[in-house]
Amino acid sequence: FASTACVPCSPGFYSGGTASSCTAASPGFVVATSSSSSQTGCLAGTFSQGNASTVCPQCAPGFYSGARATACTAALPGFFVSSAGAPGPAPCLAGSFAAGRANTVCSTCLPGFYSSSAAPSCTAAAPGFVVRSAGSPAPLQCLAGEYSSGNASQKCTPCEVQSAFMPLCSHTQH
Repeated sequence: FASTACVPCSPGFYSGGTASSCTAASPGFVVATSSSSSQTGCLAGTFSQGNASTVCPQCAPGFYSGARATACTAALPGFFVSSAGAPGPAPCLAGSFAAGRANTVCSTCLPGFYSSSAAPSCTAAAPGFVVRSAGSPAPLQCLAGEYSSGNASQKCTPCEVQSAFMPLCSHTQH
């Protein structure tokens, strides 16, 4: 006569109450223990790529995922992920940047350069403007009677100084 004994499903597989076979956990889901009646979605910051997964590994630093992910996503330029298991990237703060993808840190803009938040690079201060210190979110305009002649200037020069750039100050002299 036919056997009526139930066989428990192995980890990675589950079955409903009256099922006659076990079903593999779908990508993005896991079944961690035997005899499970359902699969569980991977949490944000973790993933499972294939069928019949028993664990959801954490995304590596530089990568993140939403819930039920089948893969991790690299942080875009201007963003970073500093630790494993992150549910999303963070923007670089103003005065810093992150070039490329999968960044784990943001770099500080050097003197003469600035950036807004979530910047993939720093911008050089234009003539007439300066950035005196590292990590600046914006350039400062030289005061009347001062000038900065090139890009990425770190200081304004008084117009009284005899130089080839004296015409830049001619509008302020009387």
